[in-house]
Amino acid sequence: MPIIAGLDIATSCGVAWVNPSTSPSLWRCLAVESEGDTVWDAVDDFDDALRSLLTETRPDFAVIERPLGVVVDYGGGPAKPGDKRMINAKTTIKLAGLAGAAIGVLNGLGIPYAMIADRTWRSAYFGQGYKPPENWKASAVEMARRQRIPLPDTKKAAHDAAEAIGIAVSWQRANTIPQRHQRAFMDLRVNHGRAA
Repeated sequence: MPIIAGLDIATSCGVAWVNPSTSPSLWRCLAVESEGDTVWDAVDDFDDALRSLLTETRPDFAVIERPLGVVVDYGGGPAKPGDKRMINAKTTIKLAGLAGAAIGVLNGLGIPYAMIADRTWRSAYFGQGYKPPENWKASAVEMARRQRIPLPDTKKAAHDAAEAIGIAVSWQRANTIPQRHQRAFMDLRVNHGRAA
């Protein structure tokens, strides 16, 4: 049976390994904290840690949460005439760098992958129209606990790891599949998540 890896890309990256044919209580997840004084140091640190993890676990397919394609505006409330808003380009650059590192690791190890938008995996995992009572991360943790999936001990790591589970479970809804990985993706779909 195939193992699907889910990657919730962030400074603390959630990583999950899901076998769709087994009980969720047997699925595994963790969070990888990327460290470094610069964005590029953090990307390099993440690359090394992820490569080690995936070399050891060798999933059959991976799904990466697609980073936002816009610069995040952290301004509070509606802008008033004359107000200047804070734009955090560093966050956008870091997320793109981390996603690029993940893609490089997966391609280097010969692990096919696809990407999925956050709205897409959330509607697939929680159900169309679901609104989180607190936030998406808390809802992912609650879902994992209901399924008896072991989570990391710290709140931050549990949040990221739980979202990685949702990403992995929603692999069939991936909306960006590189040409070279489309055959592997379709083979998994045709076999309903079972290895061909």
